Amino acid sequence: MDPANEWFLFLEKNPHFFEICKGDFFISILEAIEKSPQTIAGLKKRFPEIDEKDLEDIMGLLREMEIVAVSDNPLGLFFSLGQQGKKLLFAYRKTKKFYST
Repeated sequence: MDPANEWFLFLEKNPHFFEICKGDFFISILEAIEKSPQTIAGLKKRFPEIDEKDLEDIMGLLREMEIVAVSDNPLGLFFSLGQQGKKLLFAYRKTKKFYST
């Protein structure tokens, strides 16, 4: 099966991911936390155009969907890529690569 069909099948199985994949913003957040776990303050530095409260809401939603994982340490809450987020980015990149070659 080609990556495009795999992508559509992935979204059919995970329809709640569809809205996340419509724009680059959510993918950019996932790529940022994939490189290194981030706090809300760290994400705010990376995405200064987004209000801190909105970032908290976004990360809460992504956490509920198990796209991101959260670890608590003395420096605060750190967001990292969860298992669903890893699957999502893998499928997204595979499809993007397919269409860009």
